[in-house]
Amino acid sequence: MSWVKLDDRVWSHRKFAKLSGEAARLWMFALCWANAHGTDGMVPEECLPMLRGTSKQARELVATGLWHDHEGGWKIHDYLDYQPGSSRDAQAKEANRERVQRHRYKRNGGVTHYTEEPVMPCNSPPSRPVPSRPDQVTSNLIEGNPLPVAKPEKPKAPRPKAERFVPESWQPNASHEAKATELSVLLRREVDSFRSHEFKTPKTDWDRAFHGWLARSAQFGTSSGPGRPVNRFPPKTPRMGEPGWRRQPDAGVVNEADYGWPPDEVANG
Repeated sequence: MSWVKLDDRVWSHRKFAKLSGEAARLWMFALCWANAHGTDGMVPEECLPMLRGTSKQARELVATGLWHDHEGGWKIHDYLDYQPGSSRDAQAKEANRERVQRHRYKRNGGVTHYTEEPVMPCNSPPSRPVPSRPDQVTSNLIEGNPLPVAKPEKPKAPRPKAERFVPESWQPNASHEAKATELSVLLRREVDSFRSHEFKTPKTDWDRAFHGWLARSAQFGTSSGPGRPVNRFPPKTPRMGEPGWRRQPDAGVVNEADYGWPPDEVANG
């Protein structure tokens, strides 16, 4: 966006005192239009309707000296003395563009950027390569610093599916054989039991599951291992009148019958 320079006392100038309101408005609109389009004060005749003016109002401006007749239209009086010309405006725009680039360069931590609109990403092939020439990597960077090359992403391995039964492709490995030898269990029999078992919780790591299977087989004797069974439900103490119940001796009195001694041997000492 550009701006025009205008004296705040222009309304009281002697030339404006002779103008009508419509002619003053035309002068103002033409001043803004010339600055926006960089015409250096030139107002073409065909632009009068767009500027809401008429030939009568244009002659009125010429009569007061605010406009001058020119080939194809009119020219604003002393335009370049107060308003920036097209060349100065282009230089100002170029300087502003460079200033914005420097600001973005510092804000991005020294990462180079395009001097103009990027044609394509630096390391990406064109969407429609030209068959008559090989692919070229275009670079429009400033200060000669290349952009970092993006590393290709490795495809992720599919996650194994959790199952309740051992897959047919699974086979025991050397670590399983060493574990079975250490625990003194028959590997082949444990493998057959392991394959025919349905697990309550679905599993994905069958090698690890078989290690646990061998350890439990050796501990509880579930299959081919010697085991040391654990009685999870110890026998209850028989109550009075139940089979296996016997009276306990009174405190300080020895009941020889409770120890299985024959009464005659006890009596004879």
